[in-house]
Amino acid sequence: MTQVLFGGYPSQRGRAPATGVNRYGNDWKATEVLSNMAPLSAPVRYEGIDFPSVEHAFQAAKFEDDGVRRLFAGLSSASDAKFLGSSRGASQWQSRLGVPAMGLRADWNEVKGGVLNELVEQKFRNNPEMLNYLLSTGNAELIENATGWRDQEYGMVDPRATGGVADPARLVGKNMTGVAVMRARERLAPEQPAAVVNPTGQQVADGVQLKLDLEGQQAQEDPKRKAGDLLPWLLAAGGTGLAAYALAEELNRGNPGAQVPAPPVM
Repeated sequence: MTQVLFGGYPSQRGRAPATGVNRYGNDWKATEVLSNMAPLSAPVRYEGIDFPSVEHAFQAAKFEDDGVRRLFAGLSSASDAKFLGSSRGASQWQSRLGVPAMGLRADWNEVKGGVLNELVEQKFRNNPEMLNYLLSTGNAELIENATGWRDQEYGMVDPRATGGVADPARLVGKNMTGVAVMRARERLAPEQPAAVVNPTGQQVADGVQLKLDLEGQQAQEDPKRKAGDLLPWLLAAGGTGLAAYALAEELNRGNPGAQVPAPPVM
């Protein structure tokens, strides 16, 4: 299966993101929209508050205080939100921001997977240009390559890569972010009509088959209907010339078992 690695700035927190392949092998420029760090044209909303990236919202969701969540929403970058929501960043609440130290909400471990799925799906639903890119990945396995920050929960890590390009064959981890993105891709992909087989053996969509069934019923109920009128529809529905003529002839003979397909939907 084709793999697409995404995620992670190659620079220090707060600096501009990469514009190409970073040292861990992620093509940031090509895959930025898959990352939770990507800035959004249309924000995501969590508990009534709009956030400029999934990362802002996800880190804010770790805390129950509405004021703290709004503080996250106002941070200038997703990397600041990621840092402030980390255990190391949280310990600096009081000194850096002049607010009381805040602990994680008690149920965070139970709800974080659902929160992540909700925010990622909302991101792609709200931003069609990002959804178009996501759908263009087809059935590729989407992996957040977190080798640079050793996160085997939300991403995957090459444990043998020491500051260099990760080997996809060695990646290990839960890949929660990648799984959430693939789940959104599956849920937001346009539905394809179910296929059924018409009397000529051709697979057609349900709507076409319904027309075929109705047309056949009307033909059986109308003895004045002629084979010559039906032949173009038989051919258009996928039948061969001989099969179409044979079916039309059965209809002319008044055979109640003849099934006459209708013209396909144009």
